[in-house]
Amino acid sequence: MLRSVKEIKRYAVSAFLLAALLIGAACPALAARSTTQASTDTLSQASEIAEQISENAPSIDAAAFKKAMSDINVLDPQLAKELSADRKKALDGFVSGIRSAWTSADRSAVGIQAIEVYRVLQEALPRGPKAIPVQVAQLDYVGFKVKALLSASSVNWLQVSETVREASTWWAAIEPYTS
Repeated sequence: MLRSVKEIKRYAVSAFLLAALLIGAACPALAARSTTQASTDTLSQASEIAEQISENAPSIDAAAFKKAMSDINVLDPQLAKELSADRKKALDGFVSGIRSAWTSADRSAVGIQAIEVYRVLQEALPRGPKAIPVQVAQLDYVGFKVKALLSASSVNWLQVSETVREASTWWAAIEPYTS
C-alpha cells in the first residue's frame, strides 16, 4: 500500500512517463494504429475531450468547460452508434456526473467523472494486431484518476490504493512487450 502523497504523485508521474514511452520510440510496433475507421476517430475525439476536462478540472474556466461539453454533445449521436448499449449507458452516467459535479463546484469530481468517460471510450476503441494495447490507455487513465483523487479536499486513500493496484495488473499485461 502506498504511504504518502509524495509516493502517489511519484507513481502518477511514472504512469504518465510509461504511457509516453510506450506510445513513442520505445515501442514503435505498438504505436501504429489505424486512422481509417470513423468509429476510431469519433471515440478518439471524445476521449481527448474527456482527458482534457479531467486534466484541467482544477482550473478550467466556465467558457472552456461549456465548449468541451458542447463538443461532447456534438459527438453524442455518433457515439450512440459506436458504443454498445451498456457502454453508452455508462458514458451517459459519467457525462451527467461531470455536469452535476460542475454545478456543485466539485472540481475533483469533475476530474474523476471525466476520466471515467475517457476510460469507457478508450476501452471501446477497436484493437487490432498493431494497435496500442488497451492497457496503455488504462495506465494513462490511472495517472489522471490518481491526480483527480489527490485534488480532493479529503483524499480517499482506499480508492487511491485500489486504483494503483488495478494499474499493476495492466502493467503486468504489457510489460513483456516493452523493451
